This record gives sequence, C-alpha cells and structure tokens, in this order.
Amino acid sequence: MLDNDVDTSILDDEAKTLISNGEGLIYVARNNELIGILGIQDKLRDNMKKAINNLRYQGIDDIALLTGDLKEQAEIVANKMAVDRYEAQLFPEDKAKQVLSIQSKGAKVIMVGDGINDAPALAYADVGVAIGGGMTDVAMEASDITIQSDNPMLLPAIVDMSNKTMNIVKQNFGMAIGINTLGL
Repeated sequence: MLDNDVDTSILDDEAKTLISNGEGLIYVARNNELIGILGIQDKLRDNMKKAINNLRYQGIDDIALLTGDLKEQAEIVANKMAVDRYEAQLFPEDKAKQVLSIQSKGAKVIMVGDGINDAPALAYADVGVAIGGGMTDVAMEASDITIQSDNPMLLPAIVDMSNKTMNIVKQNFGMAIGINTLGL
C-alpha cells in the first residue's frame, strides 16, 4: 500500500482492533483507494494443547513458540497452547539462532515446524520434526523426522517410541558386553 501511495490511516482503528484480536491484516484497495481491510488468523491444530501436555508428562519441561507472526498473534496462540514462552516476528535465521542459543546452554532441542521459515532451525535442532500435510519440501529435507499428518498427538508418540528404542539399545549393549565378558 505504501508503494502505491494508498492511505491506510482511515482504517487505523479497525486495524488496531483486528491486531489486538491476534489477526493478521490484509488491506484491499482499488484505483489507489483503500476499500477495506481483512483480518486473518491461523487456526490452531486440533489437539495441540493436549500434545503439549503429553510432552510435559514425558519430561519435556521447556516448550517455546518461535514464530514470524506479530507479537499480538503470537501471544494469543502461546496462551491457548500454554507454552512457557514465545518469540515473535522472527526471521528464519532468528529461529535458528534461538535453537543454537538453547543448545549452547547444554539443552537438547526438538524443533517442530512445517514451512520454509522453519528449515534452518529444523536443521540445527538435535531432532527436527516436519509436521503437517501442507509442509514444504525444504522443511522435510531439513528435518530428521517427517509426519505427514496434521495430528500433533503423534509428537508425544514419537518421543515415547524413541525412549523405548533407546532402552532396548542400552539393554542389548549391556547384554553384549555381559556375554562377551563371560565368554572371555
């Protein structure tokens, strides 16, 4: 709108109301005259809060939302999902820096994303998970695990399966050492 010299100030009050509701804005103009404004909001995936609660039950104690959305939108989503913290208006490289910052403190990072903007962070994470039917090829390439479904309840199932797999590996390793020691 700025590039085409369209005055958006006539709908500033409406824009503020939409932004305070966590909606993104789309301005509509014809012949360089503003004729309307649309508010859009991403729909939260079904069972997302339940999936987060299950992850907490499994011992994941720091869950953060990293998004390119506006702060107002991020705050509403963060409150609905009951995450520990959120960072808004992030570029792809900012998300990657956040992952690296968390790792520098000695923490392991599971990053879940679905788009091009998530790809660098998915690649840097200890475990990158691309989720959703609408995910991009770049997100799939950058991730370690790809979930074709939009069901976030698969995330706790993956963590549980990974823990069980590691327990079996440790048991097998212990048995191999025991048998070899006995054989020697």
